[in-house]
Amino acid sequence: MKALVGIVVVVLIVCLGVAFAANQSTVVITNRAFLRAVGIGVYEDPDCTKPLTSIDWGVLDPGSSVHRTIYLKNLSNVAVVLALSTENWQPPEAATYIGLSWDYDGREFSPGEKLSVVLTLTISSEISGISSFSFDIIITATG
Repeated sequence: MKALVGIVVVVLIVCLGVAFAANQSTVVITNRAFLRAVGIGVYEDPDCTKPLTSIDWGVLDPGSSVHRTIYLKNLSNVAVVLALSTENWQPPEAATYIGLSWDYDGREFSPGEKLSVVLTLTISSEISGISSFSFDIIITATG
């Protein structure tokens, strides 16, 4: 009888733990962002030798932010100014809850110049129903 009571107690504890975990607001979100650059090279290293085509942001929680440093090189023969945009969000509603920004200050970027910038991905604490997403990051150089 004591063994049966012990088993019932263990089962109840496990069930309560599962129910508690199911009610938590933490959601594991997996993702990938694909990089496209127009008029500029994007790299994963400061020497600009390893092209960067995508970013894995890691595991994200609602209300969190994550930073990634990328390296840019002006491949043109004129000074340019850079612009950042996103598109092709999958699922489309992810764009409502996820934001991308960077620390680029808008200055002219000289021919052949290398520059490091920090991209920041921010997940809204209100996000729900999204467990994975992808999108394109577009960096455009105009001169």
